[in-house]
Amino acid sequence: MMTTMETRSEFALPGKPVAEFAPVVDLSDGRLLGMEAGVSWEHPEHGAIPSHRLVPWAQKNGEIVPIGSWLAATACLEALRWTPSVQMAVRVTLPQLARGHGSLAIRRALDESGLVAGRVTVEVPESAITDESALVDLVALTGLDVELAVYDVGAALPSFEPLVALGIGAVKIDGELTKGLSVAGGMSHLVVEAVIDMAHAQGLAVLVEGMTTAAEVEAAAHHGVEAGQGPFFSPLLDADGAAALGGAEELPRFSLVAPPDKTDVPEGAVADGADGADGADGAGEPQAGEAPPVEAAGRGAHTQSTSRPASAKSSAKPSPKASAKKPSRTPPSKRPRGNGKGGNDPTAGSDGP
Repeated sequence: MMTTMETRSEFALPGKPVAEFAPVVDLSDGRLLGMEAGVSWEHPEHGAIPSHRLVPWAQKNGEIVPIGSWLAATACLEALRWTPSVQMAVRVTLPQLARGHGSLAIRRALDESGLVAGRVTVEVPESAITDESALVDLVALTGLDVELAVYDVGAALPSFEPLVALGIGAVKIDGELTKGLSVAGGMSHLVVEAVIDMAHAQGLAVLVEGMTTAAEVEAAAHHGVEAGQGPFFSPLLDADGAAALGGAEELPRFSLVAPPDKTDVPEGAVADGADGADGADGAGEPQAGEAPPVEAAGRGAHTQSTSRPASAKSSAKPSPKASAKKPSRTPPSKRPRGNGKGGNDPTAGSDGP
């Protein structure tokens, strides 16, 4: 039975959006913690348009609000098919926050789906923390009782204290920085090490994304990183593949020493693309008014330029208030949850701060 939202008529781009999910893995034991939702596009002429091409185009052409709203609604509905301990992460972009549509999209998605707010991690970009135009909506998100995380973290923030003040519980290190994680003494290695130390000093959980090698996984675990995601663990999954993975009676454990071979790729793996709803670094972005460029489709491992979360799925439990106490670094997926579905109240059944 399909649970995703119907394609809405307000989309200007021909075709339809497609939800994709990136598993997030506990780096201590390989356990599935959650999945980050991302979006690609099925174009009638150009075929599959991956997230890291679609999102920059949508931001330049004013389409990110309807696409982001569709993704939040669809991801919340899909999460109902998963075991309640599996966290769902979804991103909101700076343009959504600046227009006041980030919190609106999440609130509506929770209301329409009945998903417990505590099962959702909302990821916001690092740039939103210092952008005054995004602050009002960012504060509004803290009142929804969702988990909060910051993605694309690099060296832009001199301190993580503002994150704690906003009740944010986790940071996701920019995927581009992870490539040098296993190279001792390299600049990106030093930056990542500093970010991890600074985050942990503030009681924030750390997730590393875009992981491609066992050396990166080993280095991240050595530095106390709580969770990771990337093609090392799994290609992106379609909705049914995510449901099969996240809805299993016994959740899978991923290898921390070797990537899956072709026989281990989960059913539902989709074509190459970047995970997350805002995962592009801007390279090769389409010009305003142009259709997003298309890349050759393929199956198997994908390149993640930044999900979620997801996510964020390893984030600590933040307080919904800006004056919250320092959060714990215990991932929310390790704490007991309800049955995953509440009433129309988006906070029904969620854990307290």
